[in-house]
Amino acid sequence: MTATAFVYDVFTETVGRKIHSLNATDVIKIALLDSGYTPNTVTDLSFSVIDADELATANGYTAGGLAIATTWDTAASILTFDGVDPVWNATGAGITCRYAVGYNSSAAGAVNDLLFYWLLDDTPADVTAVAGSPLTLQLAALGILTIP
Repeated sequence: MTATAFVYDVFTETVGRKIHSLNATDVIKIALLDSGYTPNTVTDLSFSVIDADELATANGYTAGGLAIATTWDTAASILTFDGVDPVWNATGAGITCRYAVGYNSSAAGAVNDLLFYWLLDDTPADVTAVAGSPLTLQLAALGILTIP
């Protein structure tokens, strides 16, 4: 599934204060959340605030999410932050979720700050990967974040 990232206010603020460098030293993780989560880009600050809605470790998902490799690129005067598409291989009863959330698990002064989230189905509805199938979050073709 291809999804557009929505940015949390705390991310915009902390980038402006140079807390996130979003380079190879920052560990960016993508976690999956269930339908109990209601995103609030203003008041949701840290992953610890929303982790009650994270999927438990089971059926091919590991709590805390996947660390992804990220890149910065400049082309045609546009700065693009992007990452490798995360893939979870469903086992057992499969993986059912509604949201994916990106957070920085390593930034000094901002550990576990929320960065962005994705609604995985525009209806909105749950998305399910059955056992033996991958659940792939295809990050937007133009990158997670672009700055003109």
